[in-house]
Amino acid sequence: ILNIPMGYMWSPIDARAGTNNWLSSIPAGTKVVIIDDVIDTGATLISTANELRKKGLHVVGAICIFSYEIESVRQKLIENDIHYRMLTSFEALSLVGVQTGRITYEEYLKTLEYQKNPYKGFFNEQ
Repeated sequence: ILNIPMGYMWSPIDARAGTNNWLSSIPAGTKVVIIDDVIDTGATLISTANELRKKGLHVVGAICIFSYEIESVRQKLIENDIHYRMLTSFEALSLVGVQTGRITYEEYLKTLEYQKNPYKGFFNEQ
């Protein structure tokens, strides 16, 4: 559709193992965009970008369908020079949940706390 090359990489391990033969045919310096389904820890984007950069490719950024938008993950992506855009986020879906009556406003506020510290025991009543 766009008349531009496209490749598929199951994981960064594919690049290291050499199972993506198409990757070796891309000239060094070529601009690439990583497309991922979800950003939760950022590990997939970071390791994929690192492998592509090792191959001499210029990672322009990333696009994902959904992101939890966890602050510590955002910081890790910035530190690794990964600029990204998403189609929707945890916060957006949470707001829709409030607007449609699927979750209460109090539950929405809990989702915001989750974003700040997802490892805190979000679902434990305190």
